[in-house]
Amino acid sequence: MNSWNAEFVYREPLDGLKRHIQRELRSPGSDQKIYARYCSIIQSSGMGKSRLIDELSREDFLIPINLRPHGNKGYPPPDNELRQFLAGPQQDTALLAYNRASHFLLALFKVTQDTIVNELDPRSNNAPDRNYRIRAFRDLMSSGQNLKSVGGDRQSFYNKVVARASSEMRAQPDVGLMRLTEAFKRFRDAVNGEGVETPRSPRSTKKSLDIEIYISFDEAHSLTTPFGEHDWRSPFTELRRALQMLEGSPMWSFFLSTTGKITQFSQPRSVDPSNRVRQGELIIPQPYIYLGFDQLMETQKISKHNTLKDVTSLECIAHMGRPLWGTLYDHGNEESHKKLIGFAMDKLLCGSPGPGPLSDARIYAVLSQRLALDIGTSQFILPSVTPLNLAEIVHEQITYHMRVCISVGKEFESMRGVASSEPILSEAASRIMNDELGFNLPVALEKVFSGFSVSQGARGELLVAAWFTWARDQVVKSKGEPCDGALCHFFTVKELFENLFPASVFKLIEKAKPSLCPQNGNANQLFEDAFKGARMHFNHFIKPYEHEVLARKYLIRFMARGAAALGANCQPGFDAVYPFLYGDIHLDVQKLGFIIVQVKNDASISPKKFNGIFRDMDPFKSELLDASDKKNGIFPIPIIRLLFSLSSKGDPKVEHMKYKSPSDGATSLGNKGQALFTSYDYVCSGVSEDILKPVAGDTSNAWKAMVNMREEWDKFFRGSNEPEILRSSLPGTGADKTHSEFWWK
Repeated sequence: MNSWNAEFVYREPLDGLKRHIQRELRSPGSDQKIYARYCSIIQSSGMGKSRLIDELSREDFLIPINLRPHGNKGYPPPDNELRQFLAGPQQDTALLAYNRASHFLLALFKVTQDTIVNELDPRSNNAPDRNYRIRAFRDLMSSGQNLKSVGGDRQSFYNKVVARASSEMRAQPDVGLMRLTEAFKRFRDAVNGEGVETPRSPRSTKKSLDIEIYISFDEAHSLTTPFGEHDWRSPFTELRRALQMLEGSPMWSFFLSTTGKITQFSQPRSVDPSNRVRQGELIIPQPYIYLGFDQLMETQKISKHNTLKDVTSLECIAHMGRPLWGTLYDHGNEESHKKLIGFAMDKLLCGSPGPGPLSDARIYAVLSQRLALDIGTSQFILPSVTPLNLAEIVHEQITYHMRVCISVGKEFESMRGVASSEPILSEAASRIMNDELGFNLPVALEKVFSGFSVSQGARGELLVAAWFTWARDQVVKSKGEPCDGALCHFFTVKELFENLFPASVFKLIEKAKPSLCPQNGNANQLFEDAFKGARMHFNHFIKPYEHEVLARKYLIRFMARGAAALGANCQPGFDAVYPFLYGDIHLDVQKLGFIIVQVKNDASISPKKFNGIFRDMDPFKSELLDASDKKNGIFPIPIIRLLFSLSSKGDPKVEHMKYKSPSDGATSLGNKGQALFTSYDYVCSGVSEDILKPVAGDTSNAWKAMVNMREEWDKFFRGSNEPEILRSSLPGTGADKTHSEFWWK
C-alpha cells in the first residue's frame, strides 16, 4: 500500500493517455463517429493501470470506481455496494441493466454536485476554484482506505449514489436524454464553480474536444457477464449505451481490467451488440496500452562504472521491467525482499504451482520468459484458429501470465503480446524450471512445437538456445543460493562450456588453439588460458527487431539486463550471440567479447560447406564489429564461434576447425591476408548425449525427435479421408505420384 504513494516518476504514459483521447475524438472519418466517449485500458498486471488513473485524478476531475468482485484481493479496494447495484441480480435483462446504468449516472452527477457544493466548497479557507475541487474530491475518495476497504467518506458517497439511483428508478424507470444531460451540466458547473463561463451545451452541433470530467471503472470485468448463452449483451454494454447519451459532453470514461478479455470491452465489429457498430456507422474507440517499462531505473542508470555484481543484485533487477517490482522493493524490508522472487514466480504462473504438472499455458509463459517465444509472428502461428481465437489466446497470456500487450488491431480481432525483457521474471522462470516441480524441458518444448506451427529453422535455433539456458541453470544451481544482496550468480565461459559439453568434449575444446589469429596474435594460446577470466551473465534472451542493435556497442546493454541475443529475422551470419566480459567485471564495452552461434537443421549441410558458413560468421561481415572496435588494426579480444549442424549425417561429434588459409574462415582480412580477429571455432554435428550434456539420460530421444521433426504434411494427409484426392489438389508439392499423375508422364 505504501508503494501506491511512491513518486510517479514517468509522466509520458499520462500525457500519452490524453493524446490518445484526442486522437480518438478526432480520428473518425466524416461518415463515422465514436459510439461513446470511453476506452478500455488493456495491459498485464503490475504495469500501473490503476496508478495511472490515480495520477490523472491529481490534475483533472476524476470520479474513481472500483468494481473488484467480492473476495478478490487487490488494491485499491472495491466499492462493493456500487458493484452489486451495477452488476444487477443474477436473472437480469438488458432493459433493466440499461435503466440501472442510466439512473446510476444521473445519481452520480447529482450526488457529486451536492458533495462539491455542500461539503467541499465550505471547507476551503480561500475562495474555492476548480483546482481546489479536483484535489479535495480526490482526497475525499482516497482518505482512510486500506488494503481491505475504502474510507468512510467514499463509502458514504457511493451509498448515497446507490440509494438515490434506486429511489429514482422506482419512481421513473426511464431517465431520458434531457434529464441526464441537464444533470451533467449542473454537475460540471459545480466543478468549474460560479463565474466560470458555461461551455457549450452537451448536445450542440459542435461537440467539445476538451475533456473536463473523467470517470474510471476499475476491475470492470465484473460487469461483463453476458445475459444469456447467445446474448453478448451484459451490464457493461448497457452502461456503454447509457454513456452514449453523453456522447457530445466533455466527459470521458475508462474501463480497466487485468483479468478481463479483449472481447469484453472491445468486441470485434462483426459481433458487437450494436447494429450501428456492426454496420460501420459507429466505431468503438481503441484501447490504450502504453504504460512503459523501466521507469524506476531512471535514477539507477547503468554505465561502464557498474559491475556484474551490481546488475545481478536484487536491487538492480527489481527496478527493471514493470514498476510493480521496484515499488515493492523500495517500500519493503529485508524479509519482503527475500519473498520477492517467490512473488514473481506466482505472478508468472498466476498462482502457486500446486501439485501435478504445469498447464500448457503456464509452460508457455515460463519458456517465453527464457526464450523470447512470440505468438502470432511468422515463426509462431497457431494452426487452425481464427484471428479472434488467437487474440484470446494472446490475451490469456497477457491477463494471467505477465505478457506485455504491444498492439490491438483496428477491428479488435488481432492482438500482439510479447514476453519483454524482464530479468526478475526470467529468474523466476529459471527457478520454476529447476525447482522440485517436475519441469521437463524437452517435454515443454515439444508442447510448443506441437501447439504452434514453428518453422524447421526456428526449431533448431530454439533447441540450441534451450541447451545454453539449461547449461546456464546448471552452473547457477551448483553455486548455491546467492548472498550479499544478489538475486543470481554470474559465471565464467569455462563454467558454461563445462555444463554444455561432456568432459571428453570439453577437454578437446579447452586444449584447442585459435582457428584464426592475427599476424601478431598469440597463435599458441589454448582456449582454457584465453577464456579463464571471461565472465557471463544471462538468464533469458532478447530477440531484436532491428539488425542494428546486434552490434558490440549494444551487446553490453543486453548483458546489463542479463540477456543473450537471438538473431533478428533474416539475420545473416548467426542465430544467437552470448556476450562476455574479458578479464574484468565492469560493464565496459571495451572489455566485451562474445560467443557467436549459428544453427543449421538441414541434412544437406556437409563438411564441405563449413568453411563458407564460418566466413559468413565473420563478426565484421555480420556487423557485430566495425572499424571502431579495432585496436592497432585488429579486434583485441578473442571470440568463440560455434556451428551446430543438428541433422548432419554420420556419428555425432564436435570438431575444432582448422583452416588452410585465413580466407577459408573469414572475409575481413588485413593487407597481408591475415585475420583481423582471434577466434576459436567448433562444429557440433548431430545430437547425442555423447557430445551434449543437456540431452543426456532419459531426455535424449525426446531431443532427437524434435530435431528430426519435419513439417507435418504426412500427418495432415493421414488424417484425411481422401488423401490421394487431397494430394492431387496440391500439384507439385510432394514426391508422391498423386501430386502429379494427372499432368506428368
